[in-house]
Amino acid sequence: MIGRILKIGLVLVAGFLGYTYFFGNAEEKAQSREIVGDIGQAGKKIFGKIGNMLNKQKDNFDEGRHDEALATVGKELDKLKDKVKNDRLLEKSLDRLTKEKEKIAESIKEASPEDKKKLKDRFKKLIDGTKDLLNDLDKE
Repeated sequence: MIGRILKIGLVLVAGFLGYTYFFGNAEEKAQSREIVGDIGQAGKKIFGKIGNMLNKQKDNFDEGRHDEALATVGKELDKLKDKVKNDRLLEKSLDRLTKEKEKIAESIKEASPEDKKKLKDRFKKLIDGTKDLLNDLDKE
């Protein structure tokens, strides 16, 4: 009930903002453009923080804390599922990244030190792929 009310409120606010952005007087247009710019900057800041967190997980993996790093990346990939529902390409990319994370998690359990180095490279590619997906979402 409360969620539905919040969604309706957000739609109304977005509708009003869009209306004033295109059809308002000069002052309203300026305010609307400022708000839209602030929202864009906030989105970039959020995705930037997620990117920094992913870099930290890469360091954790390098230091041997595999379970912690894989769990954190898995949580972030799960969060992205809702955001990519409308785009098949992004959804396929997310599925590919999720499967790769699962393969790494299975392989790391019985890996030799030599194999762990290869898995580190795969994990770094997983982090880079996740960052690319975040950048693609940020562009939309």
